[in-house]
Amino acid sequence: MDNEFLHKIDVRKVSEETGLSLDEIAALSGISDSRNLNKWSKDKSSGSRPNFNALVNLLLHGATVETLFGVEYKGSKNSVPKNIYDNPEFKAGVKMALMELEEEGFLREKKNL
Repeated sequence: MDNEFLHKIDVRKVSEETGLSLDEIAALSGISDSRNLNKWSKDKSSGSRPNFNALVNLLLHGATVETLFGVEYKGSKNSVPKNIYDNPEFKAGVKMALMELEEEGFLREKKNL
């Protein structure tokens, strides 16, 4: 199996996907100087890869499997939106919960505080 993808990360694309600056990506990844992120650069033939914790943090902040690993992830196209608050099921659940709280009088009590 060819592991060429292991050194192919477009850090600028990670920044675009996550909305994080290079300094923030470095901090999430446990790197003290963002200039060291170039070791992950997709145009480097050698270098390093983010460790497990860095990958998890980047995924949690919106980076995609495709960008971090250079492979297509079958579940990513129709999975949960990057922002969970845009998910219609999430919105419906919140609306239902708020209606139930209001019916029980909880929201009226809190408004009067």
